[in-house]
Amino acid sequence: MRVFLIAPLLAAAVAGGVAPAVAATAPTPTPYMLGVMDTFPQGRVFTDQNFDTLYANPGDVPASGTFACTGTCLQTYQPVLVEPGTPLVKPAGVAGTLGTTPRPDEATEVQVTVNGQPVYTYVSDLPGDTGGVTTVWHVVLAPVTPAPVPPS
Repeated sequence: MRVFLIAPLLAAAVAGGVAPAVAATAPTPTPYMLGVMDTFPQGRVFTDQNFDTLYANPGDVPASGTFACTGTCLQTYQPVLVEPGTPLVKPAGVAGTLGTTPRPDEATEVQVTVNGQPVYTYVSDLPGDTGGVTTVWHVVLAPVTPAPVPPS
């Protein structure tokens, strides 16, 4: 923690009839940590911070602005949303690229992506459940990054 002594500056500014300028800094957003859980029969999957399984819909193509899950779908599959600029973190040793994408129905937050695919939770799941799997929706697998092979 930094401590700044402003009393001498304030006294000098008041004596000179000048109001001191105070620089406002935005607080750093708290990182959003994705989790990983082994499930049966789906295998190792990404989870949100509450250990709810993450799902993706291949109909979501954020590069073209296409989202398959809008309107009433969002009552069943809820997008994982964060404030813009929130650092995203995944467990060490797990493969995958994290990012965010804007949603057409969200004005202030952005949706978390894994490997470019927007992710959702399923409203009826308890932590570790995979009840949101359908012929369209799939879990977001979290493969372990292979350990480097030492030179022989």
